[in-house]
Amino acid sequence: MLCRKNSLGDWQPWKQATTASWVKDTTAPVITLGAPLRVHTTSPVSADVADANSFTVLWTQISGPGHATFGFAAAASTTVMADSDGVYVLRLTATDVAGNVSSADLAFTWDTARPAVTINQDAGQADPTNAGPVQFNVVWSKPIDPAVLTPTAITQLGTAAVTTWSIVHVSGGTNFLLSAVVIATDGTVQPSIVAGLISDSAGNTNLPRPQPIMRLLTTRSNRPWPVFVVLIGADQEHSDSSARGL
Repeated sequence: MLCRKNSLGDWQPWKQATTASWVKDTTAPVITLGAPLRVHTTSPVSADVADANSFTVLWTQISGPGHATFGFAAAASTTVMADSDGVYVLRLTATDVAGNVSSADLAFTWDTARPAVTINQDAGQADPTNAGPVQFNVVWSKPIDPAVLTPTAITQLGTAAVTTWSIVHVSGGTNFLLSAVVIATDGTVQPSIVAGLISDSAGNTNLPRPQPIMRLLTTRSNRPWPVFVVLIGADQEHSDSSARGL
């Protein structure tokens, strides 16, 4: 029999049973983050957080060369940007109502440098030549997505009629071999890549070229008369008369 004391301090039977219950929770929230980020502008960042009970979250910056700013740090899905290029570590901390805490880190690269390109005549390419393909080395200042550098990105600034280009990725997303495969007429071959067409993994597009950055290359048929070529930057005409022995 359950007893209790009355107001006078005397023991007497408890007339109505009472109960109390509580839940033991030692399980911390589970956090699932996405892949590392590499961006050049304010971008979304998100995580999946799971727990049997309610919880709160908070994004913080652990390391980095500058200051990372969150759109709303107390939300699992928010936005992030930074004020200096480089690699940052961001941390999401989740705390449930029982006080259990878990955290997960995300690598975040802020990259605003635009890729620049140089195009030079291949070291083994004869100049002038009467046979194709005519080859150039294309070198980028930083890795780009090789899939976006296609023949449609090439503009011919020279005088020869180039009808077919070929591009082969050599290494590292920075080195490519460009070939003028079908050249229909005599003249110069001067390939160019227009600004804003090619992007890197952060989404930065290629820089405009302040001046022609390609080497001059001449093509010559076997016809027995000279082909005249204007030399870029030389302000003169060159008569290629070797074909007829002049």
